[in-house]
Amino acid sequence: MEKGWKEVYITGRDYKAVMAIDMLENEGITVVMLNQQDTTFPSSGDFSVIVAEADEARAIEILKKLKH
Repeated sequence: MEKGWKEVYITGRDYKAVMAIDMLENEGITVVMLNQQDTTFPSSGDFSVIVAEADEARAIEILKKLKH
């Protein structure tokens, strides 16, 4: 991963990654999603939600609602 960026959420479900991105963007946080799904077996692999290192703590706090 590039320097200055942190993974704050990982899920195997694309809809959960999209929900996380929406929550963070609504709070003004710039987000990148990394799709690590296998193209041969789409049910295998994860989606990572990544934010700038400076936003990491705030993003984790916002996303606590999603983990339950």
